[in-house]
Amino acid sequence: MNKFLRLPLGRMVALAAAAIVVVTTVGLAAPASADASLRPRVEICTPSNAWVSLGRADGSGWVFCAVGVYDVAGTGPFTEMSSVVLNRIWLHQNPDGSGWADCFRGRLSWPLHGRDQNPGNLQISSNTKPCS
Repeated sequence: MNKFLRLPLGRMVALAAAAIVVVTTVGLAAPASADASLRPRVEICTPSNAWVSLGRADGSGWVFCAVGVYDVAGTGPFTEMSSVVLNRIWLHQNPDGSGWADCFRGRLSWPLHGRDQNPGNLQISSNTKPCS
């Protein structure tokens, strides 16, 4: 299941038709008859709760809400990337992670230049150490 959504960034969007659901579970999924507090929590990935976003000059882009590797090949050029988490964020040349790789970390926004404007994938790592 993909955990990202293409949306106009910074605008209110009707999510009913285009929602992508992220399921977060602690431990094993509980059966329907179990206590509601043990059931998986469902969240919709939107610009307001995104961990990381890639934005284009026209205001559109992608939002990402979980650790993972996301194929964004051919969807740029991107002009900025924003993050609200301290996880390492990698931009890779190719969708399979091969080729060049650039690391970003911090609760910041970065302008993207050169090769970083057209990555093959974006990876949100669980690693929170500074890039070296």
